[in-house]
Amino acid sequence: MVGADVRDSVSGVLAALRDAGRAEGTVRRQQAVLDRFAAFLAGRGLDTASDRVCIDFIVNQTGVRLGSLRESVKDRGVQAVRRPVALMADVLAGRAVDVDQTVVPAKDNCPTRFGPLREDYLASCRRRGNAEATLVAKNRAVSRFLGYLVEVGVDDLAELVLRRSLCADESGVFRHGACR
Repeated sequence: MVGADVRDSVSGVLAALRDAGRAEGTVRRQQAVLDRFAAFLAGRGLDTASDRVCIDFIVNQTGVRLGSLRESVKDRGVQAVRRPVALMADVLAGRAVDVDQTVVPAKDNCPTRFGPLREDYLASCRRRGNAEATLVAKNRAVSRFLGYLVEVGVDDLAELVLRRSLCADESGVFRHGACR
């Protein structure tokens, strides 16, 4: 009985990923993690997955111990395992699967004064048909960039200039001082 519920949950997560338009390679990678997680749960006779159980599985798979399931980590192995595990834990708990929701709550690094500029940029990306996951990645990148500008004292984008000494070398790579 436990195994059937867990297998149904794996199928539910995979269906949600496909419905959200995830690439088949992404779905296959997440399915491999979900199958291992299902075996991990079944081997312990569990039909739910608490944060502690999820963390134990992540340690088992990556060797990295987390303080909490939703803490920020840079380890790509943890990120690759944690995402499908968190989705499966949601299904097992009877929660709706939202494949676009991040595991770690997003921190908005965009300075307030550049917020409207960022929103205009993201709106143009939406009009061009960027996928939601792409929009999330672009939002994160542009917010970091705009935050960096504030750190180095740029208050107005008109202050940005391209240095003339930035030229392409023989291989076509732009390098400082490559101009002749």
